[in-house]
Amino acid sequence: MDDAWMDEGEMDERSTADREWNSLADKYTNDGYREGISAGKEEHLQEGFDQGFAKIGVPVGRNLGNLRGTAAALLQYLTQLQPQARHNSEEVNSIAKGLSELQLQDVAPRDAEAIAHAREHGIEDEEVDPAQQMAKALEGMKTADGQLKLQELTARLQALLSKTGLQ
Repeated sequence: MDDAWMDEGEMDERSTADREWNSLADKYTNDGYREGISAGKEEHLQEGFDQGFAKIGVPVGRNLGNLRGTAAALLQYLTQLQPQARHNSEEVNSIAKGLSELQLQDVAPRDAEAIAHAREHGIEDEEVDPAQQMAKALEGMKTADGQLKLQELTARLQALLSKTGLQ
């Protein structure tokens, strides 16, 4: 129908309908965009978690668990079956205690790619007080210290296993 043949009421109705239509179209376009962004983030987040878990979490956790189990078994062996090896059981107890204090975040390598990505997108908190900035800086050192401690405890445990003929 041509606008020239419409009366004023019909034109108001049509313009109201057009505005409502445009508003609905914008709303659904925006909602769809947001849902798409959310779904994409979730998919990539899950994919990143799965990848990190498989490449870092499981191997590091398994290694730490194996070392803890080995230390516990050696401690049990030395205290139950080898009472004369008391000095060795004290050393194993020290190793087991050190291993129990290590957490995954202490020994897992830092995710440099994730840190760089966060910096690119300005995700770092700009209003962090100096003490928090120092703590963040020390987290990297904590990981390095944790890795060194793990290496040292592993070497001590391996030496004891060799010394007792159990390796």
